Amino acid sequence: MHQSRPPQSSQEFAQLGLSQLRSGDVQSARRNLEISIQKGFTHPDVWVALGQACFRLNDSDNAIKAYDTALKQAPQHMRALLAKGEALQAAGKLRDAITFYKGALKVAPPPEQVPADIRPSFMKAFELIEKQNKLYENALTSHLPSTDAIQKTSPRFANSIDILLGRSKPYFQQPTRYHFPELPQRAVFKRDEFDWVADIESKTDAIRNELLAILQNQQNLSPYVQAKESDIVLRDNTLVNNPDWSACYLWKNGELQEEMAAQCPVTVEALSKIPMDFLPKQTPSALFSVLKPGTHIPPHHGMINTRLICHLPLIVPDGCGFRVGNHELQWRVGELLIFDDSIEHEAWNKGSETRVVLLFEIWRPELTSAERDLITQTFTAISRHDEV
Repeated sequence: MHQSRPPQSSQEFAQLGLSQLRSGDVQSARRNLEISIQKGFTHPDVWVALGQACFRLNDSDNAIKAYDTALKQAPQHMRALLAKGEALQAAGKLRDAITFYKGALKVAPPPEQVPADIRPSFMKAFELIEKQNKLYENALTSHLPSTDAIQKTSPRFANSIDILLGRSKPYFQQPTRYHFPELPQRAVFKRDEFDWVADIESKTDAIRNELLAILQNQQNLSPYVQAKESDIVLRDNTLVNNPDWSACYLWKNGELQEEMAAQCPVTVEALSKIPMDFLPKQTPSALFSVLKPGTHIPPHHGMINTRLICHLPLIVPDGCGFRVGNHELQWRVGELLIFDDSIEHEAWNKGSETRVVLLFEIWRPELTSAERDLITQTFTAISRHDEV
C-alpha cells in the first residue's frame, strides 16, 4: 500500500498542522506547527493556528504568547485579535478581552463577508461587549440624575453621556467646498439669539399665501438637485432631477430671481432685512423647498461652514422630520429652525401631504465684519477665475 511522503519543509509541516487542527487532532497539530516555526516558517497565520491549538489544549498562556507574536508581525490581524480576546475572556480578564474584541470588530469586513468558521467567536464578542456596556451604563447612570432631569438641566451634557455610552456619535463640520477653521461645532441655534427672527415669523401667514399662489402653477418648481448627463454625480442619485424634492427660488447663487420675486413681495421684503451671506455666484439661495410624501433626503453636508441655514415652516403635515447631527427636530409652522448645514443632516416626509419650508441663508454670527469681507473677497476672486 502506497504511503504518502512525510513532511520535509517548514511549509509542509505547517500545512499538515493546519489540516490536523481542522480535523480535531489538536495535539499533533500543535507539534507540527511548532516544527514548522522551528524550521523558519513564521507567517502570522501559523502563529495564530498554533495559538488555537494551545488554547484548545487548555494552555492559555502559550496561546496568548502565540497570538502576541502574530500581532507583532501584523497588528491588524483579525483572527489573532479575535482569538486573543477569546483566550483572555476564558481567563476571566474581561476588560482586556473587550479591548481585543473591539480591535477585531474595527478591522472586520461587513458581517456577510466574515468567514463562517469565526462567526461564533464574533457573536461571543458582541455578547460580552453588550453585557459589559450595560453594566457600565448602569454603574454610571446610578450616580446621575434621571434622564429627564439631565435634559432639562443641560441637553449638551445629556448628549455627552449618549456619546460616552456609544448611543450616538459626535458630528463635526464637514463642508464640501470651503472650511473656515475654529468656528464652534454647533449644530442647532436658538431663535432668540437673533433679533430679526420675530419679524419674519410674524409674516408667516402672508408668506404662505404667496407660496400657495405659486404652487398653483407647478412650472414654478424645479428639482432641487439638478444635473446634466455629462455631470459627475457622487452623492445619492435618487433625487437627482427628481421633482419629489423641488424648489422655487427667490435668490439663487446670490442673484435675485426677478420673475419669482415680483410674485412674492412680502417674502422678498422680509428676507431683505436679514443678514444673508452674499458671495458672488455662490450665496445666498432663498427658496421654497417642497418635499412630497414618501420622500427622504439622505444624510449629506453643505458646501461652506460660514453660513447657517434657516427654515421657516409653512406647510407641515404629520410624518415629517429633520435631523442635524444628533438633533432630531420637528418643523412647526411659523417657528424658525436655524442650523449649520456643514454638519451631517437629513430630512423626510413619511406623511400623505406635501411639506414646504422657506429656506434661506445667513452669515454665521461668530464671524467678524472683517472676516466676512475677506470671505467675500475670496469668493469674488473664485468667481472671476471660474469665468475665465
